[in-house]
Amino acid sequence: ASQWVEQFYNSRAQLRERQSTTKRVVFVSQHSLSGAFFPKWSKPLQTLVGDVCLRVNAGNLHDSLDTLLSGQGDFLLCYHSPEIFPQLEQDDILNLQVGADQLIPVSAADQDGHPIHAPVPGAALKLLAYPQESFFGRLLQRDCFSRISPAIQFNIVCENALVEGLKAMALAANGVAWLPARVIEQELQQGTLVSIRDRLPSLDMKIMLYRKRAPRLKEIDVFWDYFKAQASV
Repeated sequence: ASQWVEQFYNSRAQLRERQSTTKRVVFVSQHSLSGAFFPKWSKPLQTLVGDVCLRVNAGNLHDSLDTLLSGQGDFLLCYHSPEIFPQLEQDDILNLQVGADQLIPVSAADQDGHPIHAPVPGAALKLLAYPQESFFGRLLQRDCFSRISPAIQFNIVCENALVEGLKAMALAANGVAWLPARVIEQELQQGTLVSIRDRLPSLDMKIMLYRKRAPRLKEIDVFWDYFKAQASV
């Protein structure tokens, strides 16, 4: 038993030493992008520098921004809105567009493939909403709801800052939600969710990558050069 315990502690010490010497490049990302965009987009990075671990910290944009600015993250992957977060428009912050997306209104479908929830004159439309203080909530309030006819009234039945949470509610036919198209590609193809952007406005969004000008590791410049080359293709 004593030999087993000694072997255990020796193995743990070796693992800790190996972990401490592993280089990590830290990406901080909005929740919706960490699952729907990051995996396929980042796959080629593993062949650029084989001894680097990619760490992804998903969170809301405000916290992710703080992580980048405090130096605890190397890259910030997020949707673009300089009016909401002007802190990213600084001389010591580099930026690059790495993709595009749309925030589209969707509803669950009935057996005939028609939206269960859609604008109807004289009836309030059930809305699955983002909190007004959240990124998507502020974005929709500023750039979307101002374009909707006053004749269309909404009844907010649920608020959730997480895209996946509203997606689940929409799939359960609880109301209309504005969701990033990349997050619901499969559901739109299968017909479990249907777009109603012919009746309600959608928003075009840029997917941006940010980093500090002075890199913490040389591998950060390697990744950045790769992203720039891909963006120019």
